[in-house]
Amino acid sequence: MGKVFRFVSGKGGAGKTTVCVNLAVKLAETKKRVLVIDADIWLRNADILLGLQNDAVLDVGDVFAGDCTFEKAVIGHPTVGNIDFLAAPARLRVPAERMFGFISDLADRQAAFYDFVLVDCPAGTSVCESALAARKHAAIVVSTSDLTSLRDAERTAGLLKKHGCRDVRLIINKVDAALIRKRLAPNIDEIIDSISVRLIGVVPEDKLIPAYTYVGKFACSSGSPKVRQAFANIACRLTGGGVPLIKLG
Repeated sequence: MGKVFRFVSGKGGAGKTTVCVNLAVKLAETKKRVLVIDADIWLRNADILLGLQNDAVLDVGDVFAGDCTFEKAVIGHPTVGNIDFLAAPARLRVPAERMFGFISDLADRQAAFYDFVLVDCPAGTSVCESALAARKHAAIVVSTSDLTSLRDAERTAGLLKKHGCRDVRLIINKVDAALIRKRLAPNIDEIIDSISVRLIGVVPEDKLIPAYTYVGKFACSSGSPKVRQAFANIACRLTGGGVPLIKLG
């Protein structure tokens, strides 16, 4: 049975989808079979980051409606082996909670055929009280080191735990080492002290990440050396490996 991870964030702009997609690529590079499900039923973007926006003709809404099977709707990545992708609905035709429940059940079923099922959830705390926050699955909260983002991450993690999610982990994204050295941003120890969530990774700031997407590349393979190492280390931890946090300085 594969592992199901929900990727959540307290607010938009934390880079949740970017983290989800790049971890999928790194896991696939280690020969793990990965399914990415875009569960952002309002602002779907995972197809763009995967470079599949022109291929996502069918989506999870079509599977829900019975218009096609999962096997028909899912897309195999043309250049990254071992990744399959299921797009979010192009148009929501049923109440959100029904769609969330269907996606959660679908992730459960498909976990029998994949090593990892990564579900990119909508931003915001409301997802913590929806069917996407299944208590038996892990949740990865993505935040930046901005104080407002950290507060939202703490709130999100708290709600997930309140509703029964026992495995909540934290990734701090877009960390600027220069600001930390100047004491213009909290350091990693301060972040850990402020949020009672298991930290599994830190991803340095890389302002070229949008450019990588534009030319069909991934930050985990084309970003700065520290960004590449960060994603490799997090993927290793998700598979049970023990590697230290990267040095930001």
